[in-house]
Amino acid sequence: MDQGSFKIGIDVGGTFTDIVVQDASGALAQGKVRPYLETSPKP
Repeated sequence: MDQGSFKIGIDVGGTFTDIVVQDASGALAQGKVRPYLETSPKP
């Protein structure tokens, strides 16, 4: 992705947080983030 304008979409809920980023050329990048909980085992 080049530098410039970006569109960002975030879906928070369920087990993961989903993230999508689109740059000015239309290229997409996506990812998932699992939340850290105090009761979760430490990595």
